[in-house]
Amino acid sequence: MQKNEFFAFVNGVVPVPDEKTNIAWADLCLDMQDDPDDDILQDLANAFSFVKKFFNDDILQKTYDIVKFGNNILPWEIVSAALLLADGEKPENLGDDDGESLRCIKIPAYVCDSFVSPLALITFVMDGEETGYYTASANATNPFKWKAAAVASVWRREVLGDLKDKDLSHKELRSEVYDTMLRMTPDYEVSERLGGRIIMGNGEGRVARAMKNIFGKYKAVTEHIRIDFDGDFGVRIDRCVPEEE
Repeated sequence: MQKNEFFAFVNGVVPVPDEKTNIAWADLCLDMQDDPDDDILQDLANAFSFVKKFFNDDILQKTYDIVKFGNNILPWEIVSAALLLADGEKPENLGDDDGESLRCIKIPAYVCDSFVSPLALITFVMDGEETGYYTASANATNPFKWKAAAVASVWRREVLGDLKDKDLSHKELRSEVYDTMLRMTPDYEVSERLGGRIIMGNGEGRVARAMKNIFGKYKAVTEHIRIDFDGDFGVRIDRCVPEEE
């Protein structure tokens, strides 16, 4: 995407755009573009499109306004910023050294054409405590298959692998399943890499809390997946798609 294309796009979707802010966003993106094959302006446009479609114009305007306060923010942090803004945060408080709050959630162009957002809140219950996580691949994840794959992985380890000679209790086995689910990819494979997993977030971070607080208010978070490792080891999925405005 070229600068002039980006400016035309922003002027067409942001409620109150201005030339200075448009230029600030474009310069921010182009300054971080090292690989000519990357299209960071397009990544930013995709993120703005997502916010407009799955939040509303007010949240889009606040997201767009972040750079007016001199704050730097990655295009891939736009969605997590929108989640925090929807939960009441102010634009001037986001960006720069706010790495504890803003998370990278890259939005492919095709997601903007989808009716359902890929974002979902995930709650794990263990030892009576609830821990919130989230995912950006809800549209490609079946929670029941995810849990079953984790159980099968732990069973294989118990029969043939590193857990074979350990006499683990029922509770300890469930804890192993919990840990395995945290490390699984959307293909239901265990990965030691942080990137590409179903789960995002480090447990009870601000993004997960914001998702919990705004659930049912915006189309951005349309699923809450809850897995209880204490009781019946069941999976519950709450879906809430707000009415079109």
